[in-house]
Amino acid sequence: MPARPRIDDAALPLGLQPRTVFVTGKGGVGKSTVSAALALAWRDAGARTLLVEIEGQASSAAMLSNKKIGYNATPLGEQLCALRITLNDALKEYARLRLKVKLVADRLVSNPIMDQFAQAAPGFRELLVLGKLWALASETDDRGRPKWDAIIVDSPATGHGLGLLGMAGVIARMFPVGPIHTQAKAVDAFVRDPARVGVVLVSLPEELPVTETLELHDELRARGIDVVASVLNGLLVDRFSDAEAAHADELIQSSDDLDPALRHALETVLWEHMRCTDQATERARLEAGLDLPSAVLPYMFAPQLTREHIASLARWFMPAGQERLHAQLAGADDGPAAAAAVHAGEAGPA
Repeated sequence: MPARPRIDDAALPLGLQPRTVFVTGKGGVGKSTVSAALALAWRDAGARTLLVEIEGQASSAAMLSNKKIGYNATPLGEQLCALRITLNDALKEYARLRLKVKLVADRLVSNPIMDQFAQAAPGFRELLVLGKLWALASETDDRGRPKWDAIIVDSPATGHGLGLLGMAGVIARMFPVGPIHTQAKAVDAFVRDPARVGVVLVSLPEELPVTETLELHDELRARGIDVVASVLNGLLVDRFSDAEAAHADELIQSSDDLDPALRHALETVLWEHMRCTDQATERARLEAGLDLPSAVLPYMFAPQLTREHIASLARWFMPAGQERLHAQLAGADDGPAAAAAVHAGEAGPA
């Protein structure tokens, strides 16, 4: 067997040691994009990485490969695999483990009554998903080493994500004895182990997503689940200083017969500067409310993100990329050049 590459601590995204990470946040903030970029970043730092999708979620693996993703790990490239957890497959696997006979287990699971129960039973779906993740995190290679250094779970949005992470403990209390209690208790202990599991919160620099992220952080901490980092996605680099924006406003106010194209350009300057100012306010509010490692990612000007965009975002996750991006967001001497370097520099930081 070839030697496993050493993990480069200096290149770790968000400075985090690999573990099982649940990526969650309000719907529409870019969780799947961040999950895919984080998987690439950890892989590039030398970690054997598994990207996990959950049935009902958008496909983060599709941002990295055209390969069809199933219940078993599918290689997407060197040191990087992906799989998709579905309720039916997880139920089949659980039944086979409990009943020991594949034919009997498959027939039981294919029974419509069993399917209805699995869909309707409170917490059963979440327990199966968490049980599968626990099993994946416990897998070893033929030398007894962990099979995966990093597992990135593209998790459901805020409310459902919170329910998923807390469900094993609920089930363990609902069933105080028996095999379900035993497994639920073990899975709950796994979810609450900060050495093995953490949550990455994704937000946009807007009032509602930031508020919801702060509330989710407090809820998770109250439940004993480790929140390890935050990602603020979709930041614009301000191309204009306060003085330039004020001058644009003066020009608009001082003339009633401006050329329409010029008026539109000046109004765009004001709108963009105001948007960046609002983003900076929300960024400051998020960082003040979270005592966590944090990363910022630039807005990508593209109708649809490509694999090159995801690779670029993965490089922005690296310490050197974050350092450059923070410097440019803090206000470069030449705003247009700084913005161009970030938003048009899709190859990532130099």
